[in-house]
Amino acid sequence: MRKSFTTLAALWGILWALAQDRPDIVWMRGGHANAINSLALAPDRSTVASTSHDYTVKIWDARDGRLLRTLVRGQVTPNTVAFAPVSTLPYVAVGYADGKVYIWDYRTGGLVHILTVTNYASFGVNSVAFSPNGQTLAIGSDTNQVTLWSVNSWQLTRTLNHSYPVRQLAFSPSDPTLLASASGYYVYLWNTATGQQVRAIGPHANFSTMAFSPDGQLIVTGGSSNSFVKLGIWRIADGSLIEYYSISQNIGVNSLVFLSLNQVYSGWSDGAIRVWNRTTNQIEHTINAHSWGSVTILPLPNNRLLSAGYDRQLLRWDYSNWTLEQSLTAHSDEINRVRFSDAGDLLSAASDRKMRLWRVASSVLVNTFETSDIGFTDAAIDPNGQYIAGVSYYWIDDSATEYSGTLFARSGAAITTISGVYSLDCSSQWLATAGPSGLILWRLSDGQQEAVLSSLDGANVRFARNGRDLAMASGQTVFVWDTVQRSLKQQINLSGNVSGFALSDSGQLLATADWSSPAIQIWNTLTGALVMTLNGHTAPPRALAFSPDGEYLLSAAPSENSMRLWRLSDGATQIVYNEETNAVIAGVTSVEFSPEGRYFAYGRYDGTVVLAHNPFYRVPGDVNGDGVVDDADLLIVLFNFGGNDSSADVNGDGVVDDADLLIILFNFGSGS
Repeated sequence: MRKSFTTLAALWGILWALAQDRPDIVWMRGGHANAINSLALAPDRSTVASTSHDYTVKIWDARDGRLLRTLVRGQVTPNTVAFAPVSTLPYVAVGYADGKVYIWDYRTGGLVHILTVTNYASFGVNSVAFSPNGQTLAIGSDTNQVTLWSVNSWQLTRTLNHSYPVRQLAFSPSDPTLLASASGYYVYLWNTATGQQVRAIGPHANFSTMAFSPDGQLIVTGGSSNSFVKLGIWRIADGSLIEYYSISQNIGVNSLVFLSLNQVYSGWSDGAIRVWNRTTNQIEHTINAHSWGSVTILPLPNNRLLSAGYDRQLLRWDYSNWTLEQSLTAHSDEINRVRFSDAGDLLSAASDRKMRLWRVASSVLVNTFETSDIGFTDAAIDPNGQYIAGVSYYWIDDSATEYSGTLFARSGAAITTISGVYSLDCSSQWLATAGPSGLILWRLSDGQQEAVLSSLDGANVRFARNGRDLAMASGQTVFVWDTVQRSLKQQINLSGNVSGFALSDSGQLLATADWSSPAIQIWNTLTGALVMTLNGHTAPPRALAFSPDGEYLLSAAPSENSMRLWRLSDGATQIVYNEETNAVIAGVTSVEFSPEGRYFAYGRYDGTVVLAHNPFYRVPGDVNGDGVVDDADLLIVLFNFGGNDSSADVNGDGVVDDADLLIILFNFGSGS
């Protein structure tokens, strides 16, 4: 194993890392694993929150689509979300189906407060809204009430009673005390300072949504009755109806936005966005934005609009010409595999029928590989990043599933498809597949079969990064093969069926986990001896990965909703990550270190791909551990030249010599 060098500065860095339970995240590309039901815009106008029936709240950078944070409470659906409108209060309020409102600090992920409203538990929260000055939070529910709360004390200040369930709340942008509440066939205007009703607007339709005009002088309402969708614009000053649109449609309108005084933008329950022109009283644009279900829309700066649908997609539009600019959601179902190439790529494969290829440094999407089958269950990329392979499946009937592997060129062209493949992996030369036909090697160059290594039914297969050693799991056994000699190197028998395994880069260590125990076992592949047992997980791990230097192991048990980073010199747990690892129903499903060890990546059940810094990575030549190779490192080596001081012995060969000096010079200037 490579010798590590620790100075006081490096030690403090490690101690800081050990205190954290959130990985040091470089970037996240995420998605929702179920329908998206509400959106909100933060006061900086670049940060967006989305809530979903997958029980999560996601915080996004709407400019580049990066996922910033996931707020997880438990298996309760968040129905509505609102940001405090002032930057000094970094709060986001989330109303849940069990009648509670959670107040989070969306910048840190910390829970600020929980509001429990009497009698709301059986009905749920439909809407939350902050006053323009951020001092009052309004909560609406099917209990036919709106409750007002002081943000300073989190105390209930008033209760506003209605005759019908309260569907939506909105504060006027021009009057900090004017609150609109949609309930039944009326929109009620309230003075929140006195608790008095200003007036009732309607009747018009069974209102489901509303929005104020930018100047706060008008309000637009949407609803349906008798198989008609009805839109109306009302004057706040006297409650009079000044524009009206009706169309015979057996669908609903879900969200409204006044983007200009002459145009109203609306999201409908058929997946479409429609633009109502007040001058012509016609729908002038219909954009089939989402494949199905209710659409929620949110205005963004610079003529941009965000739409979210029951199809799990979060889309950003330029509404000046209705160009789809970007999908903020990357994957929309379980990530089953993440893989690195040596060329700076990160591959993610998911049950949403897509494999996505990202640039590690920038998170820029390079290409998307799709299947017409149900989804991808495994994936691989060769070290040079020129070949991508994936396993997909489809159901023949209720009792039978067909699996196949497809080898792609980087461009996306399919080279070959191999039936009966459960798992696959790539070296620089070979594609290895495991399945009912056994363990088979195929040439990457043309997809032709090269050799059958075993006729055993294989469930999972992985190359070591040396490109020579190959491991296959079959039942309760892991077989390790030498692909150059085409010979069986080792056979490791476990107590239960294999749940996960990993080979070290050198091929000399094998980590295994099985369904009979939460323990991880480390084996020597040369002798077959058990090296150590790692205890700490409470459920059988599924995802395992060695760091490139062989000094650490990263593991995850999806049902445990956490990851563990182990030191293999003594088997001690170094870090337990439990933030941004939890997808409520299940957590991390796949883990892997980048080839040089600077990063690790993991995939979550909710469709999120995460790239994070390896806290124990050291830049080659960074003798003093300050993150950069510079004059200070050079001086340490020169000062100790000819000696055996381990702090200056960069390559760990027992002497400080020209080899150490060359490492410093070759990497000079690299690092942070």
